Amino acid sequence: MRTSIFVFCMSTLVLAACDGASSDGGGETENAYAFDTYLQGGANFVQLTAAGLPGGIATPATDRSDLPTGGSAVYDGVMFVGLDDGSDDDVFGTVRMTASFSGNSLTGSAGSFVNDDNEAVDGTLTISNGSFLSSIGPAIGTADVRGAVEFKAGTMTVDGEAAYGFTGDSGEYNFGAFADGDGTAQPSIGSPIDVELSWVAERQ
Repeated sequence: MRTSIFVFCMSTLVLAACDGASSDGGGETENAYAFDTYLQGGANFVQLTAAGLPGGIATPATDRSDLPTGGSAVYDGVMFVGLDDGSDDDVFGTVRMTASFSGNSLTGSAGSFVNDDNEAVDGTLTISNGSFLSSIGPAIGTADVRGAVEFKAGTMTVDGEAAYGFTGDSGEYNFGAFADGDGTAQPSIGSPIDVELSWVAERQ
């Protein structure tokens, strides 16, 4: 199932919409959007995306001045990663982000990946060096994403730069994605493959 749910366009996030979102809460380290199957991961992704878009399918990014001026916040959500080679070799995983509003930074990690055969697969991705592009205007920025994910074609090193932004009156939701050509998956043998990656997460 090819799931390029959204395109990140600097000050505008354009997403597919549907109704509602759910969270099972959990303990201190449990991601609020954990899931057991690929289809459930996709449903959670779409539902969480829709929850972040109360105004419709095109929502402006939160303005930087509307984010908290200090402290930090944890965002839990879902990440999609897929090989952009026509194979529909895709996985969903959970993601946890930490935004430091005083430090103007974004970091995080993704794991607990499931493929479309509903098999749990190995993989950990780290989001690092996230920073806002400006102290004024839309709350958008870039971050490095690196790690390894097990696809049906084998375990590959994923590397790229994601654009990210916040939506909601005070940045309740965080979205990020690789733009075309900004991420690659490197097999142990052979040439790198373009990779699609996107996430959506809700402030806890």
